[in-house]
Amino acid sequence: SAKKVCRFCGRTSPEVSFRKAAHALSELVGNKRIFLRNECDECNELFGKLYEDAFSKYLGPARTIAQIDGKEGTPSYKNEEGTIRIDVGDKRTVIQEVTGNGNIDLHEDHIDMHLIKESYSPLAVYKALVIMALSIMPYNEFKAFKEIVEWVLEKDIKKSKYDLSCYASEIIERFLAGAKPLPVQAWLFRRKSIITSGTWEVYDVPYCQFILEFDNFSFQIIVPNIQKDAVLWNRKVNVPAFPSSFDVRPELRKNRDIGSAICNFSNPEKVKGERAELSLQFEHREEQGGDLGTVEEMAKREGVKPLKPKQSKSMNNEES
Repeated sequence: SAKKVCRFCGRTSPEVSFRKAAHALSELVGNKRIFLRNECDECNELFGKLYEDAFSKYLGPARTIAQIDGKEGTPSYKNEEGTIRIDVGDKRTVIQEVTGNGNIDLHEDHIDMHLIKESYSPLAVYKALVIMALSIMPYNEFKAFKEIVEWVLEKDIKKSKYDLSCYASEIIERFLAGAKPLPVQAWLFRRKSIITSGTWEVYDVPYCQFILEFDNFSFQIIVPNIQKDAVLWNRKVNVPAFPSSFDVRPELRKNRDIGSAICNFSNPEKVKGERAELSLQFEHREEQGGDLGTVEEMAKREGVKPLKPKQSKSMNNEES
């Protein structure tokens, strides 16, 4: 049988192995069925360590609140001080908090959470999205992205032979509230050329764009292509926002809040202390009295780990 060739590094077995299940769309967004057969284990490990980890930290506590399943189920969230912990338990989302630390505002029908993301590199987040685009790309198109493949294979994200920061500066991110409204799905769009007055003209848009949707999130990025986009130098470039699933299916956005933003992911340096403002609604509130046991006993009943603050303080356990 023919040897496998890694589509990214170009190496073959036995120089590299192909034993790991390589997800074409990252498993951390809930993908359990779209795989890439020709990504070697070394590239898979590199992409996971440098880029998927950053993407996970960028999504932060929203992965827990939205119950986005990764390799080991829905991840837990806990801050560095140990004053709040959020888990998806056996029956419900369990929030444990040390009172008086400003992590939570409790209202009659919702909770406002003021949380902190782990440190991450925005450019690494962008590269994670680019790799997913390259992974689902037909090979006849993939061959036109040689420089971009070299770029994602660079192990030092702060030093590069390519300056692609302009591509990472306009990411369209959208958020749809509610319980897992969107399935995992992705699209690639390629620019078309047109004939005007007998000559070929190029639309003033980037050559390739990628959209990823999962659970509550939608991301639209430009996939860099140095050669194909050279015709756009010194021209005004338009980046149209493509309709998302909830634009074309009104039932998805019924009674749901929608947020959108233009994000700049061009910074290779790690961002520290970025806030994550989240809200979790509930239909009714019930306070339990009596002897509920220790924090360890309550956590065990819910099927989660107990909160362990770094300093001994009075505890208040909230559940939703």
